[in-house]
Amino acid sequence: MTARVLVVDDILSNVKLLEAKLSAEYFDVITAFNGLECLARMEETIPDIVLLDVMMPGMDGFEVCRRIKSNPKTAHVPVVMVTALDQPSDRVAGLDAGADDFLTKPVDDAALFARVRSLVRLKMMTDELRMRESTGQGMGLIDPVFAMSPREVAAELLRGGKTAAGPLDPEAAVSGRPVHIPPAGGQEFRTPSGKLEFYSEQLAQQGHAPMPDWQPDPDEERDAARWPLRLLTAPGYFQAHTAYSGVDFLRRREGSPCCILHPDEAARRGLADGARVRLYNDRGAVGLVLKISDEVLPGVVLVPGQRPDTETLAGTVNMLVADRYTDLGDGATYQSTFLDIAAWPSN
Repeated sequence: MTARVLVVDDILSNVKLLEAKLSAEYFDVITAFNGLECLARMEETIPDIVLLDVMMPGMDGFEVCRRIKSNPKTAHVPVVMVTALDQPSDRVAGLDAGADDFLTKPVDDAALFARVRSLVRLKMMTDELRMRESTGQGMGLIDPVFAMSPREVAAELLRGGKTAAGPLDPEAAVSGRPVHIPPAGGQEFRTPSGKLEFYSEQLAQQGHAPMPDWQPDPDEERDAARWPLRLLTAPGYFQAHTAYSGVDFLRRREGSPCCILHPDEAARRGLADGARVRLYNDRGAVGLVLKISDEVLPGVVLVPGQRPDTETLAGTVNMLVADRYTDLGDGATYQSTFLDIAAWPSN
């Protein structure tokens, strides 16, 4: 972060010390040695923050702060009083003058940088809002929304909005976190098979049946009757040809190999979020970390990506699936695989 800091103190060594510390952190430092010089500097260029000594000859820091805050051009600039005074009455006097914060001499570096960065961020947000308001007024936009902060705008836009999980959270939208909108139900395909089907005009022109001649898969029907959960996965997500194979940062960001289960299914099995679990059927098993979320429907376990057995607790998702031909194609039948899930054995 870079910003313009005005350091005001009548003692040269104090000014030079603060200037050196702040310059080392890439702040642009301007200086003044008394109250009148400070006010003159602020007429020339408005800083992002003022570090103001209290005990100065002539005009003291309290009076300088009061004049800064009474000037509409500079009232929004944060002022930090830098003082050796430690009596509560001195702090009250500073607050009455409009000071935003205090630093006690000798100044601690960590406290200095923390206060400067925090107040500079606040100043930048204030500047942005002032610019938006000014721009809106210049364009004739006088609706209250143009004077709102981003959080207020988000709250207004999402007011009354609801999902199956309840009201939408404006804070999540502003912070960049995912807005969780669980599905209310599965997609219904009103076709003879109950699945997504395609009509082929080319087959019809050639005299063939334009719709697939779909028949129930006896192996799939048998597995569905035996095992309570269907596997969903994107098997190529972490394979060798993807960026995840060669970029450690991406793999670390994704965390441990996991599976995602609906809360009802987890409760039915007595499983907790973050637990180590075993996905299994009569073909094999894989050990993963459990995440519980209503982003998946009951009756489904989602494994987001194939991960090698060097990263899982044991095995890979491939061990659960057959390589037979199905209506989804030839090869590993990821979406025609059924299984169950249980806690990982303690021994």
